[in-house]
Amino acid sequence: MLVEFSVTNFRSFKGKQTFSLEAGRKPSEEDQSEYIETGFKKFPYLLRCGAIYGANGSGKSNLFKAFEFLEEFIIRGFKKYAPGEDIKTEPFCLSAETLEAPTEFEIYFIAGEKLYFYAVSLNQKRVLTEKLTCIDKSKTRQTETIILDRNYNPETEKYEYSSKYIGKIWSEPVRENALSLSTAAYLNDKVAKEPFEWFRVTLNCLEDNRLPLLFTGKFYKDSHLQEKIKSIIAQADIGIVDFQEVEIENNSIENMEFPENFPDEMKKMILDGKKKTFEFTMKSADDKHNKIMLKEQSEGTKILFSLAGPIAEVLNKGEVLFIDEIDRSLHPHLAEAILKLFLSPKTNPNNAQIIFTAHDTYFMQHLKREEIWFTEKNDEGATELFSLLEMKERDNVDFEKRYHLGKYGAVPKIFTLS
Repeated sequence: MLVEFSVTNFRSFKGKQTFSLEAGRKPSEEDQSEYIETGFKKFPYLLRCGAIYGANGSGKSNLFKAFEFLEEFIIRGFKKYAPGEDIKTEPFCLSAETLEAPTEFEIYFIAGEKLYFYAVSLNQKRVLTEKLTCIDKSKTRQTETIILDRNYNPETEKYEYSSKYIGKIWSEPVRENALSLSTAAYLNDKVAKEPFEWFRVTLNCLEDNRLPLLFTGKFYKDSHLQEKIKSIIAQADIGIVDFQEVEIENNSIENMEFPENFPDEMKKMILDGKKKTFEFTMKSADDKHNKIMLKEQSEGTKILFSLAGPIAEVLNKGEVLFIDEIDRSLHPHLAEAILKLFLSPKTNPNNAQIIFTAHDTYFMQHLKREEIWFTEKNDEGATELFSLLEMKERDNVDFEKRYHLGKYGAVPKIFTLS
């Protein structure tokens, strides 16, 4: 589970900005099922959802890209960058001060029985600091254990490690442009495995318009997920009664453009073997003419179908899903159907979480104050991130109406020519 994420000096973020899924208050007995109870004293209750709103160019998608950058650097940075190669950081570019300053990330997350805190600061040349701590819920005293504390000393041009745990596997093999966590995980260190796997498996960053059309086929092969995928499609109520995987006669592949950084193993799974697509059974008065192939469906249905597999797996395993611009290609009612799957304890018993950016304020009617976040540019052109909870708004007001009236900020400024 994701608890909290902070970013400093990355793209439109200049000063430190923090996004949190911590509950803003202790829930009452009546609404306790709507929250996730963690068992940790530091963060006792979490949310299942976080929605981020803001005008075009306000930095909503840059929060997504910050998550994506950290995930990518942890998972593939060890292999991606050759020794001595520059790290592709993107510092805030509207200030001479920040161009030379480090980019920083901090994240709290729960994996297994542990609450982890991971922080890293880096520039183009090297990782400057890296820290990993954990609190074990299973122990009587929930005290913090330092697993890794790595700091670059510019005077000696060497790294200093202050943790008692650190062994050679975390330090001596580590390059300047690589992370100790990644290096230790690739060298099969047992302590590194759980936090590394959280980033590799549990955190899922998706952009709906970058998913291959047959992305769901990878998940459909899992019999445990088939019914859940069909349930997601059925709840959207778009006229699809059933669907099945079929071979393509001309042995071609539909829509085989892959997004940047798309996992090689998934590419291979989709491209190898017999080529397949999906055939849909539609609601129809004529049972002989009720079949439609995937390529003939509307763009919205295709996007929903490509998302259905990942959503089914995230719900099944209790993972974290971040979707950028969820309303870009989906009708609000389709996006609403996805949102409700995460908000309900009945359809989300494993406490999966969804974070999304959007323009459509229709979803606000389903959300609590602490689940609604805004991005807005300040006078320096830097993104500021804040939640509706900070506005001290009442629970029983119309959030959507007041947002459009400009009561919370984070709306476009419209200029007219006279």
